[in-house]
Amino acid sequence: MRKSFETIKIIRADTLDTRDVFVVKLAHEDIPTRTLYIDAETAHILKLRSAEMGPGIGTIPVTVRYEDYRDVAGLRLPFRIV
Repeated sequence: MRKSFETIKIIRADTLDTRDVFVVKLAHEDIPTRTLYIDAETAHILKLRSAEMGPGIGTIPVTVRYEDYRDVAGLRLPFRIV
């Protein structure tokens, strides 16, 4: 990630659906800021808040939830993305 973002900062500790999370902000001057909600116990990304840039319409806010993590060939992958 360091190659993609100029700054990566832990903003705060919080809770998301009863899970303890770290809220992390990723920033780069050329793209919209991304905010990750990372599970404090498993390090899974549970939520992503960002914006998509649309030509002629500006930015559109986007929230993505990652759920139902499972082991696949040695990797932990979310099987539900909302």
